Amino acid sequence: MQPRISVLLATYNGAKFIAEQLESIITQTVLPYEIVVCDDVSQDNTLDIINSVIPSTSVPIRIFVNSHNKGYAQNFFDGIKLCNGEYVAFCDQDDVWLPHKLATITQSIISNNNPGMIFSDCTLVDSKLQPLLQTGLKRKGIFGYKLNLILNSKLFHVLINRPCVTGMTMVVNRNLASVYTPKNINISHDYLLSLAFAVSNNYVFINSPLVLYRQHQNNVIGTKKRKRKRLLLSTDYKFILNRDLMDQAILYEFAIEFNTALNIQHPNLDALKSVATFFEVRLKRRNSIFSLLMLDTGDITLEGYQMPKINMWFKDARCYLRLKLWRVIKYFGLLKPEQ
Repeated sequence: MQPRISVLLATYNGAKFIAEQLESIITQTVLPYEIVVCDDVSQDNTLDIINSVIPSTSVPIRIFVNSHNKGYAQNFFDGIKLCNGEYVAFCDQDDVWLPHKLATITQSIISNNNPGMIFSDCTLVDSKLQPLLQTGLKRKGIFGYKLNLILNSKLFHVLINRPCVTGMTMVVNRNLASVYTPKNINISHDYLLSLAFAVSNNYVFINSPLVLYRQHQNNVIGTKKRKRKRLLLSTDYKFILNRDLMDQAILYEFAIEFNTALNIQHPNLDALKSVATFFEVRLKRRNSIFSLLMLDTGDITLEGYQMPKINMWFKDARCYLRLKLWRVIKYFGLLKPEQ
């Protein structure tokens, strides 16, 4: 039986590109079961454009407007429960789907016995859809050994180090994806869910681009490199300094709670718990000289992945020294006032 796929389109002031995106969805060789639009209180004519498309397609389009601005990640998570299909395809407002995307996804679901998550690569294009001669995975450094890990059911070992699954390439099982919904999150929905499904290797990777990933100046998340700002004089520098570990803690907690809710027992889950504990130790030693002096040079080793603790220790030592310097600057009243 062919699975029903709902398209979950999250919008916010997307009038510039939304028409092209909708056109690419309603002209798929295999049409979606429905399009569910979750608008995050747009101030432009995004909704007018969507409403103008409704009469021209046989695909049902349902529109929900949030009572307040939730942010893109929470908007996607809440939108999953508004969908009626067995699977939910995440969709951004400014990209373009290749005509065979849903056909390829549908065949993959059928031939792989209903996996929890399916994702693909994407092609990077500029604002006018001109190719940038690079795929999304290669831009993130996923090729060779790392690509082979993903192809051999070891996505977990890649994601534990860095995000690589782009949301608009993802299709998830609705019942599974909605089993645990976080609130007030500041980490992208694609990183949270991709790691959660990767823990039990419940995924299928399609090693070809199915989406044109538009890069432009208004991307919420793009692939352009961003220069690090010198924030030592910032009043919230302590938070900025530890943001990476705090986000990792939230990420791991979500993946653990997600799989616990599904009653999944897997060696990767035990490994994730040990790594989560290690990150808690790192957060403490960035703030305490006593924790910092407890040098631990052992390694956390997972199958196909190694986390060298000595490298982490030096990074945390630098953070500790920067934090001390920040406190000196703060003591002398040299911090920049908040904007």
